Amino acid sequence: YGERAWPVGQLKPNDLGLFDMHGNVWEWIGDMWKPYPEDPTPAVRIDREDSIPIVSAQYKRPRRGASYAYEAPFLRAAHRGSYVPDERRDNVGFRIVRTIAER
Repeated sequence: YGERAWPVGQLKPNDLGLFDMHGNVWEWIGDMWKPYPEDPTPAVRIDREDSIPIVSAQYKRPRRGASYAYEAPFLRAAHRGSYVPDERRDNVGFRIVRTIAER
């Protein structure tokens, strides 16, 4: 495990041009925390943004990618956890993104 977060962009980007995707800090996700469906159907699910983006200490927010404090098996986009937005952590950050509207 690492001991701290590092400045971004020190390594080469991945194939999509994104830097520091896994293992530096957890990344906040814009949606509210919802458990994954129990339905074992292998169908593709479309991930849609919440219709009312409420940011409050009452609602947990997901985070993905794990941080420097986690072992290698957790350092992947599919690994997620959650915190309430007003909980301070030294291993949680965010990535600025732009939503692309469906046509």
